[in-house]
Amino acid sequence: KPLENIFVSDICQKSGVCRKTFYHYFRDKYDLATYITNSIYSKSLLEIGEYVDDYFSTLAEGNLALNNLDSTSVVVLQKFLQAWNGNKSLGKNLSESDDLNAPFNIWKERFIHGKKIILKKRLDSMGKKLSDSDMELAGEMMYVTAMHHYALWDEKYGTNLPPEAAMELIQLMNKILDFWIAQAEDI
Repeated sequence: KPLENIFVSDICQKSGVCRKTFYHYFRDKYDLATYITNSIYSKSLLEIGEYVDDYFSTLAEGNLALNNLDSTSVVVLQKFLQAWNGNKSLGKNLSESDDLNAPFNIWKERFIHGKKIILKKRLDSMGKKLSDSDMELAGEMMYVTAMHHYALWDEKYGTNLPPEAAMELIQLMNKILDFWIAQAEDI
C-alpha cells in the first residue's frame, strides 16, 4: 500500500498506540517512515556513510567533477543497490509517494541537486551556462536514467552489482552531461 494511502489512524489502530502518543514521537507518517527507513538502512548507511555524506560535493570539486569515473562512484552505486534490494517493499512504497516530504523524494532532490552541481562545475570550467529550466531538466534526466538502471540491475544482478555495470552508468551520466554542455551558451 503506498504511503499516501496509509493514515496515522491506521498506524495507531494496527500498533495499539493512541494518536497522542504517536504525535509525541513523530510529526506525521513521513517522519515515522523516515525513522523506519533510517533504522532499516542504518547498517548499510554506516558502511557507505563516508562515501554518501559528501559524495556529490566531492565529485563537484576539482578534477573529479570533470571526469567522475572514480572508484568511489562504483562503491556508492554498489552499496546503494544492496541497501535497496534488502528492503524492496519499503523502498517501493516510499518511491511511489507523491508527497515531496516523503523520504525517497528527499533523496531524489539530493540526487538531482548533486548532479546539477557537477554539471555547473563542468559548465563553469568551459565558460558556458544553461538556463535554470534546462538545469532542472538535466537533473531530472539523470535521475530517471539512474532509477531505470537500478531497476534493471535489480532484476539482473540482485545485490551483486559488478563494477563494470556501475561504470556503464557512470559513463552514461557523463554522456548526458556532455549532451547538456553542448546545449549550453557561452557566457
